[in-house]
Amino acid sequence: MKPPLACKNCRARKKKCDRAYPVCSYCLRMRNRCEYRIDGHPDRPTRPVVALVPPANGTDGTQRVRYNAAMFLGYPRQSLPRPPAWPSTAVGPEVLDYVFGSGIEERRWLIAEFIRTVDPWVPFIPLQELQTRLLGEKGQMAGEDVLLLACIRLNTEPVPGGQPVNRAYLAVKSNFVSAEIYWTLSIRLLQALLLLLIYEHGHGVYPSAYTTLGSCARYLAALDINTGSEQEYSRDWMSGEVRRRLWWFVYVMDRSPARMRCSLSDDLSWKQEHPLQCSYLTLLSPASSNMGTFRLLVHAAFLVGRVVQLLSDRHAGHEVLPSRRTQLYRTIKALANVLEVELQTTLVSVSVARSTLNSAIFMLYSYDDPRDAEYRNVYDLAHPMSISAHTCRDLTEIYLSGDLTSAQRASPFLLAWGFRVLKYFYDRYQLDGHHESLEALNIMRKGMEALGNKWKLAEVYAVLLNVEQGCPAPDDAITAELTKS
Repeated sequence: MKPPLACKNCRARKKKCDRAYPVCSYCLRMRNRCEYRIDGHPDRPTRPVVALVPPANGTDGTQRVRYNAAMFLGYPRQSLPRPPAWPSTAVGPEVLDYVFGSGIEERRWLIAEFIRTVDPWVPFIPLQELQTRLLGEKGQMAGEDVLLLACIRLNTEPVPGGQPVNRAYLAVKSNFVSAEIYWTLSIRLLQALLLLLIYEHGHGVYPSAYTTLGSCARYLAALDINTGSEQEYSRDWMSGEVRRRLWWFVYVMDRSPARMRCSLSDDLSWKQEHPLQCSYLTLLSPASSNMGTFRLLVHAAFLVGRVVQLLSDRHAGHEVLPSRRTQLYRTIKALANVLEVELQTTLVSVSVARSTLNSAIFMLYSYDDPRDAEYRNVYDLAHPMSISAHTCRDLTEIYLSGDLTSAQRASPFLLAWGFRVLKYFYDRYQLDGHHESLEALNIMRKGMEALGNKWKLAEVYAVLLNVEQGCPAPDDAITAELTKS
């Protein structure tokens, strides 16, 4: 729904405003603060001013992109400099006024009231941090501290006018988007998000509370809180206790999904908006080519989860891992065969599910086991990783010749598979120095560059490859060979 009137800037310059919310195209282009005035609706809560301006380009921004990308893509961050904290100046003006407008004494009362009324049943914020760190000056506090204080106030003070979706709530909610724009990821931000979840759940703000709960679960994974590793917490008991309490609180707030919940419909039913099959399939139903490509992607993602579960199972003995891995690989191959049938019988692309499965293969064989008599040398042509790598290399060569779909239609799921194959041929060339490996490496490099025109994540993968090889730029000798090729 568009605002009924033009924004203040467009009215002042007497030009047409597209009234896009929260920021019109003119203010977004000029990086102006976009404000709308809503007249004629005295009972409607005033919407907050949202200035979603991306952070300025520079060293800090580059550090944040590389640091967080390395973390989310599963690579060590020790070799990258840690970016600075999200500054309080980046928080929206309405939230700053909401937190600091009443003075330090009002904040002391607010925290004391929170400890008395709310903290007893949500004790996941240390009392010392509540009483010290959150009482600092505005210029000395990080952005997530300000946001946490705002969420504390939301849960402590009575709802003004009995309207939970009010100006303060909308301003706080929108600033979580600002935190993501500034690449902020921290325990403090998760604590604030949980308090926002409590507010939304307690006041029945749905489906917002449901989606916020999903974000909390993702934060647990991104912050490595759901790994269950006690070694991470051994150095600092309090830090570990906070992480455990956060995990359990998300667990309490969550609902267990039904195991037999229906999966997605087939593609034809989706397009005709009418189910063509009498029986609904679930995630446990056998995979078949009439399931539809999106549902096959769900099956592929489920198998990725099984791969992750197998590799992270610390209780399974080393003697059973090879057999489990072989069985899981056979299941992946079976679904891959279904995808090939789908590719031959329909005009719908199955590249997303196929890329997901091949990425799972590289994960599955990411470690060597001398007791695995079937697959030992990853560069053997019969090895699953080698088969997957050469498949990707052949498809990339066909794409570069112009016989495949445009890169503008390519899925970002291709990048994970492409990066693993690029690294595979990089390592192989350094090992054997053969021209075939160099040629494959050159093809994959050009393919990733082409995908980089659509998805900038390809550039992040290039940085990760350089960091993993221990150099700030690609190896000079290999770069020279690639240039000559």
